[in-house]
Amino acid sequence: MHAMVLNAVGQPLVWTELPDRRRHLKVCAPDNYKGSWGAPSCMAASTIWHFEGGNMILAFRVAMATALAMPIAVAAQPASRFADTKAVEAVLSQYKAAIEKLDAKGTERLFAADSQIFETGGSEGTYATYLAHHLGPELAAFKSFTFSDYKVKVRFEGPVALATETYRYRIEPKNGAVAERIGVATSVLTRSGSSWKIISMHSSARKPKGS
Repeated sequence: MHAMVLNAVGQPLVWTELPDRRRHLKVCAPDNYKGSWGAPSCMAASTIWHFEGGNMILAFRVAMATALAMPIAVAAQPASRFADTKAVEAVLSQYKAAIEKLDAKGTERLFAADSQIFETGGSEGTYATYLAHHLGPELAAFKSFTFSDYKVKVRFEGPVALATETYRYRIEPKNGAVAERIGVATSVLTRSGSSWKIISMHSSARKPKGS
């Protein structure tokens, strides 16, 4: 018996089923695709279904006919995005750590020169302006600043990274009452050379219910 199906990347899979439950599989790229050397990219394989302890086990054997350029390219992309995700998370983590240390010196390198900062409904201008006139003086007035329940999600739209952070924070000022808040921040980052930089950040916070 022969059957034609398509795999996840749109390649035709041709199955040949034999009486001894051995199946032969041939995977070929679409007709209009040529591999790295100009030849169609195909993979010949066979699978054997058998039972062990009442469970069905699949043994897979693959023989490469030519270089599988398409599957390799598809597999490489998630690995690249994984590295980018970790790099973006590292930028946000460095910024968060600086705030907890009450020392934002050097954080300018995490932001683009023309970045835009928005906080609780207000526009703060570039990060350099925000640091000089808002964040810097604010941190100088704190005795401690701690984050908790921190979570971050990163996704990509082409060359742009979109990050959403949710967290709680506790501020103990040098003078005055302790403040506890639930916060959220959305950041837009782009690659600059070998690093990622924040080009826009919007954060807001509210008091926990019942406080």
